Amino acid sequence: MGKVILGMTMSLDGFVNDQDGSVGALYSDLDTLRDTEPMRESIRNTGAVVMGRNAFAMAEDPDSYAGNYEYQVPVFVLTHQPPKRPPKETDALTFTFVTGGIESAIGQAKVAAGDKDVTVIGAASTSQQCLKAGLADELHIDIMPVFLGGGLRLFEDIDPVPPRLERIKVMELPGGRIHLRFHILKQEKGDSVKTTASKNKADSSGPSESDFPKISQPALRALTGAGIQRLEQLTKFSEAEIKQLHGMGPKALGQLGQALADRGLSFANKRGD
Repeated sequence: MGKVILGMTMSLDGFVNDQDGSVGALYSDLDTLRDTEPMRESIRNTGAVVMGRNAFAMAEDPDSYAGNYEYQVPVFVLTHQPPKRPPKETDALTFTFVTGGIESAIGQAKVAAGDKDVTVIGAASTSQQCLKAGLADELHIDIMPVFLGGGLRLFEDIDPVPPRLERIKVMELPGGRIHLRFHILKQEKGDSVKTTASKNKADSSGPSESDFPKISQPALRALTGAGIQRLEQLTKFSEAEIKQLHGMGPKALGQLGQALADRGLSFANKRGD
C-alpha cells in the first residue's frame, strides 16, 4: 500500500484560513501552483483523497468537482451529515461520505487507493485527527509568505507529546511559496522513535485474531494496513476491494466471506461489482 500524506497550505504565522474563514490569501498563486512539480507529483501518486465536510463545502457547486477537481480519484468526505443529494461523479471520481470517524475514512481510502497514496486535505481538524490517531506517514506543508494575524491554526490541537519529524525535502516554488516534506516519527512510551510505517510492520497486535477466522498472516497484515480491526468493518467494503489488498489471497477472502455469512453479514454490494 501507499502512504497516508497530510497536504496543507498555511501562512507564516501558522494559519490555514483567516478570521473570516477565507483561504484566498493562501492560494493567490493557484494558477501557477497547479503547474509546480509537487502538485503534479501529488496528482500522479494519489489514489484516494480524504477531506473534511468544510473542505468539501468550499466548492460553491459540488457538481463542479466532476469536471474541475485536480484529483480525479475516489474522495472520502468525513462528516456527521451526508448531503441529501450526492454530487456528480465520473468514472474516476466518486464520493463516499463517512460518518464513522477518521479511522474508517482512512481505512476505506487505503483500500480504494491500492498501491497509491492517500492524500488528506482540507480543514485543519481532519489533519489533527490523523496525527492524533497515528494514521499519517508524511507531512507535505506549503508555507505562503503572508501573515493572517488570526484564524484557524493548522497545529492548534495536537497530542501533548507531538510526533517528531524527519525532513525529506525543502523546495522554493514560484511566488515565494515554500514546500516542506517530513516523515512523521512517533515516540511511544519506553520505545525508540520509529516511523509510522515501521511501527505498522513491527506491531503484531493488529486486528483481534479472535474476531477473524484463522487466516494467513499476510492477509491479517493486509487488513491491519487498511485500518480494518473487526470483522464487522468488512461490511463497508466490497469483496473486490478486499481482494485488491496486497497479501489477501483467495483462500483468506473465502474464509472472511464465510465468517461474515455465519454472522448474517456480507461484503458490501457496490456499484460496478
